[in-house]
Amino acid sequence: SLLAVEQLSPGNAAMGQGQPKMTLEEQLKESKKQVNKAIRELERERMNMETNEKKIQAEIKKHAAKGQMNAAKTLAKDLVRCRKHQEKFIKMKANLQAVQLRMQTLKSTEALARAMKGVTAAMGKMNQQMNIPAITQMMREFEKQSNQMEMTEDMMNDAVDGVMDDGEDEAEEDEVLNKVLMEIGIDVSQQLSAAPTASLPAAQQGVAQAPAEMNLEERLAALKR
Repeated sequence: SLLAVEQLSPGNAAMGQGQPKMTLEEQLKESKKQVNKAIRELERERMNMETNEKKIQAEIKKHAAKGQMNAAKTLAKDLVRCRKHQEKFIKMKANLQAVQLRMQTLKSTEALARAMKGVTAAMGKMNQQMNIPAITQMMREFEKQSNQMEMTEDMMNDAVDGVMDDGEDEAEEDEVLNKVLMEIGIDVSQQLSAAPTASLPAAQQGVAQAPAEMNLEERLAALKR
């Protein structure tokens, strides 16, 4: 039982002798070792009892065959007693295994408690180092500067758009283009009037004049594009 394990625990013996106190983990480790040792001894005794049971059964059969009933009856009592001892060993082994499981659970719980203690300490230090008012002020300043930067960017874009506005330039460009087109139209009409047409028939003159006019229209359209 747990009481028996605690009595076997070297931590209690060490405390009684004035030695340094063992930690909980060390006590659990040593107690587990003692429980495992007790379980092995109980299993060894149970196996010996089982061997003795087989021997007693053989002796009972031997005496019964010879007609020695008194001896056989005495051996039968020993056989019953041996079987009861085996049942007790099995129960004791089961109890020790239950104790071992509880010890393992206790060890896991202790490890979890130590981990939570460390995490709690770390969280406490982090909370102490964090300056909530300063962080709040920093976030407000960041939002302010971000809004100001956005406004400045909008103003710069408006200014650049105003400078790059080419409304007047388009009017000037149209005027220059019209002058160029007029000059090209005059030159082309002069070339057409100066070209010899008397030697050609009227139909051929019309055919020759039509491509020239088409070329002129194509060139004007290309310049406008």
